[in-house]
Amino acid sequence: MPGALDLGARVGWLQKRAAFKDAKPARAITSAMQDTPDRLAEIARHFFRTVRSDDQRWYAFINFVEAILFEIGTDAMLDLLMDELGATAAGSERQLLLFEFANSRFAFMARNRMPTKCLPSLVTCRCRTPA
Repeated sequence: MPGALDLGARVGWLQKRAAFKDAKPARAITSAMQDTPDRLAEIARHFFRTVRSDDQRWYAFINFVEAILFEIGTDAMLDLLMDELGATAAGSERQLLLFEFANSRFAFMARNRMPTKCLPSLVTCRCRTPA
């Protein structure tokens, strides 16, 4: 079945991730990402511009966030998404996809009571305007 979760593979991945969380290669990768935030932001922009808007979009988004080891914080991710939203054609499938992703980031922030400087709305967002 398309989109079915292979629980065995997922548990295996989690076990490997847990085993290597403090390993030197993992720290080196994390440090390299922290040292090059502009490069990491460009990787995110590329993902947002190329991810397919299909039934695997959330799987792709979650895999992307995990692949970058959560190094882009929620506020920064929301800023990148809002920039990309503003650059897409109004009402396009791409804009709706990015709006879904941005809305999920805002919902995460609201659930966790994290501060944000904008509310993701296609009409009213003023991310670059000081509050």
